Amino acid sequence: MRDILKEIIGIVVIAALFFVFLWAISTAMTIKEDKLWNGGRCICGGTWEYEQAVGHRSDTSYIYVCNDCGKRIELNEMR
Repeated sequence: MRDILKEIIGIVVIAALFFVFLWAISTAMTIKEDKLWNGGRCICGGTWEYEQAVGHRSDTSYIYVCNDCGKRIELNEMR
């Protein structure tokens, strides 16, 4: 019985660490996208305008173009 309990605890700990890792990656990606978005402003001073949606296998990305310099960014959520 003790061996099974140790294995169950080990599996639960590994699963918890995996979910913490996924949460950390998700948070890091959100922070990166917030920096790219910059409150709707490009670094040149122009504003981001929606250009198109790009469908991938399991999700959709949204491309924005700066109305001043033409730079493009791709974000995972529509803003």
